Amino acid sequence: MPPRRTTDYTEVIVPVTRMGGFRVKSIFYSAPSQLIGQRSLRIHLYDDHLDAFLGGTLVTTHPRGRGRNDGHRVHVINYHHRYGTVT
Repeated sequence: MPPRRTTDYTEVIVPVTRMGGFRVKSIFYSAPSQLIGQRSLRIHLYDDHLDAFLGGTLVTTHPRGRGRNDGHRVHVINYHHRYGTVT
């Protein structure tokens, strides 16, 4: 074991598209509509989920999507984001 705990996530910076989502490792995730156009959404990518931060504020969490072997694209959508309701 290392003497200090290391981070258990990978951090990436992604833009939010005008479609209201963002891509991480070729998987499309939805984002709250208020974030459309943001250029620097900070993602903490864990093994089983991801957390999205705007500045220091957690704005959404998703289960982590996994790529498919048959070539189809994977989308992880929270429909509450699309219709403006708060979860």
